Amino acid sequence: MDRRTVAAVMACLLGAGAAAQQSQPATEPAGAAKYDALVRETYAQRLAAVKASATDQDDVELARDLLTSAFAEDTPAPLRAALARKALELTRPVGTPAAVRLAEQALGLLDATEPLPPLARSQVRLDVALQALNRGRVDRLPAAQIQALARKASIAYIDYLRQAVRDADEMSKAEPVLAAAGRMIQTYAFADLAEELADVRKEFTRVRVRETKFRAAEAQLKRAEDLGEKSAIRAARRALGQVYLDYDGDLLAAAGYIEGTEHPHEQTVRSAAAFLRNPADLKKDAALGVITDLASLAGAMTEEPARRRVAECAFQMIQAFEASKPAEADRVKLNLVAHQVRKILGTTEADQFRRKLLEAYGGLACKLQVLDGTRARATYDFSTHEQIKDWLASESAWEVKQGVLVCRGGATRPMFRGNTSRAANKLRWRADKPFKIAFSASAARMLSAVLLLSGPNVNPQTRECLLEMSTGGAYMMVPGNEWSDRNARLVEGKVFRFEISGNGKGAIFWKVNDVALKDLPAGPREAQGFAGAEMWLVLRTRRSDNPPGAFDDVSIEAEFVLPQAPADDGNPQPPQGQ
Repeated sequence: MDRRTVAAVMACLLGAGAAAQQSQPATEPAGAAKYDALVRETYAQRLAAVKASATDQDDVELARDLLTSAFAEDTPAPLRAALARKALELTRPVGTPAAVRLAEQALGLLDATEPLPPLARSQVRLDVALQALNRGRVDRLPAAQIQALARKASIAYIDYLRQAVRDADEMSKAEPVLAAAGRMIQTYAFADLAEELADVRKEFTRVRVRETKFRAAEAQLKRAEDLGEKSAIRAARRALGQVYLDYDGDLLAAAGYIEGTEHPHEQTVRSAAAFLRNPADLKKDAALGVITDLASLAGAMTEEPARRRVAECAFQMIQAFEASKPAEADRVKLNLVAHQVRKILGTTEADQFRRKLLEAYGGLACKLQVLDGTRARATYDFSTHEQIKDWLASESAWEVKQGVLVCRGGATRPMFRGNTSRAANKLRWRADKPFKIAFSASAARMLSAVLLLSGPNVNPQTRECLLEMSTGGAYMMVPGNEWSDRNARLVEGKVFRFEISGNGKGAIFWKVNDVALKDLPAGPREAQGFAGAEMWLVLRTRRSDNPPGAFDDVSIEAEFVLPQAPADDGNPQPPQGQ
């Protein structure tokens, strides 16, 4: 569509608008259907040719022209959306790489102009991804390309299912999609996506169980009301209220059902519901007891959405009670309860630092526990394949297998020297504060742990703290000092437990199987480099070893730092992921 065609469509729009002014208020916007009709009329001849064509190349070329016009600066938003919709309609079923690119552009433009509901957007993306995969199979693309298309389709499956589980009407339609996603992920052995799908399947189960219990309680209440049995009516109402409480955390709905049923939390739920209806009418005398019971109720709940909703109500009541200026004794107890509620909501200082860490490092797959302030413990048990994402490691050389991080060998890469393969963790911590590292490992000939330093006073030539065990003995090194012992040998097939700790002043302490090897301080001049420096962990082994080197239960306890812009100190900077 060239600029003359755009002008013609604009003229039609202006003409239609002028005619509409005679029968409609001037402020009434033109509907999307009007612009869709104008696009169809303007392109009627080409659309008919596309329909009659035996190939899909005409569809792609027309869609490209439509998008060229849609992206023009002087194209009004409603027309831009109509052009994008038609381009998407043409390219969505094609599946060729060119068609997929255009379909994604059309979807992005449409979403930016007239934002789509998340469910609708995920449906389109899934359809486009599946069409691309099917077309790739028909065209007999290489296995690696089919694998990539299958992965993209699997991700689209998961995105759609996450949206579908939130829509009751979509749930039944999504059941076969859930099964299809499972088959595809299993067929292509996408271990990381299998974990994500398991979470989605768990949510599907939760929603189905909730719906089953709700319908059963509804039916029970109807039967009891038909029979006029008061005790049965109370039991049914209590069951319905419990569903609203356990699965939704809906205190207002739950209160309406459990009133008069002798529910153990009846008074608390009713008081909380009354507060939600009118926050200004806080019953100060009973508030602390209600808040305490509400916090206990939230803490015992197993369904996260409901748990959070009840905790949010408790926190609102805490704020209202604090504003009422309670007595000192009540304030002390309130602070304790408030801390429990903030832990449930994830709003403590530790939670805030945890979120900062996750954001700064682009997400972390470890089990992360904030201990105090900026001190935290990161643990890798390698129970999930996803944990390898926190390590800069060649996929050809490293994998998570049977719950351990394994070096499986592979082609030599430039980043690896000789026959040594490295896996570097992306977390960084302060070298001038105490830290502790532990891990288990085994190998045929050699394994080592390296602590790398980076900072303004670090000499690039002496930036390693190293422990290496091999069949020839043990070797330790810190900047300005080293030690070796031929009697501390690696034994093939034996699992060793390593502990490494530092005092933040340049001294490193090493233990192997609870036996201290050597306390090794850095040289006097080199120890100064620890001030203001950062440190990170690298695990090493030989890639040709058989059995291969393997690491497990890695924990790093330290004062972690948030990544900053690389300092111009001449030192290589720590890795930020794969």
